[in-house]
Amino acid sequence: MLTSLRYLVILLIVILSIFTYLYFRPSNVPQTDILKTLVSTVLGGLITVFVTFRVNTYNAQQKSALEKKKDTYIPIDEELKEVLKKSEKVSYWKSLNTTFDFPEIDKQLERSYVFLPKKLKTNLLKLKSLVEEQKTINHYNIAEEIILNNFARALKDCYGDKGFISYENPDEGIFVYEFPKPYEILKYELSKRETIDNLIEHHYERFEFYESILRSHNEPLIIELPDIYDNRSIEVGEFIAEFYNFSDQLYENEKIKFKREIYEEIIQEIKNASTELKIIFNHINKKYERDKY
Repeated sequence: MLTSLRYLVILLIVILSIFTYLYFRPSNVPQTDILKTLVSTVLGGLITVFVTFRVNTYNAQQKSALEKKKDTYIPIDEELKEVLKKSEKVSYWKSLNTTFDFPEIDKQLERSYVFLPKKLKTNLLKLKSLVEEQKTINHYNIAEEIILNNFARALKDCYGDKGFISYENPDEGIFVYEFPKPYEILKYELSKRETIDNLIEHHYERFEFYESILRSHNEPLIIELPDIYDNRSIEVGEFIAEFYNFSDQLYENEKIKFKREIYEEIIQEIKNASTELKIIFNHINKKYERDKY
């Protein structure tokens, strides 16, 4: 629109200049002088119009760029930096607990009238997509199942099948399982996320935790302890925590590994978007801010 208006004004100046000098030219002035004067006037007018348009265009672009930096780019940059800072030096398990939220980015992407550079917009859209994908994997459910399975196996090895099968009829395919009290207590405790966090993050707290669960279980052990325990006593809780460690199974689980990979992609995409914003800031600074300040 601005370019079309510029050409229209230039055309009008040319036409007006030609008409003025042809209509008002003195009769005693040579044709060559008239032509020179006309050309000089038209060129002067064109230069004036060009310079004026360039100045006005630059001022408009400068104002738009600085406003966009303040209202759009800086808020996005600050949000990305804040999220990145919170994600520094977190453990493997806590990284899976990280929930990413980008209200400022969501707001800017939803504004159809806000133009974002293609590369930056691609980074932000991919970031949002990864965050949504991360939410689809419930790592607590996976951890709960692994911990319970290990504990059930430990109870069977330590106490036998007693308490796990109350009735069975293989010919009819009927098996009725009644889990012992320690298993039911653990299942209840694992419904609280902080219990799972503690068991995973604090290995040595598992001994006391399992022992507290087993105190109400008075069945005698039917398993022989490994030779290294011949000369000292060992509590069953410590034995289960040591020899039925669920950590390897947990971190080798494909869904857990996949969620961790998504987390790492999110962090990398945040860094990519931050790098792109630095390029934008440098461009605005060189082209518009140096003259302003």
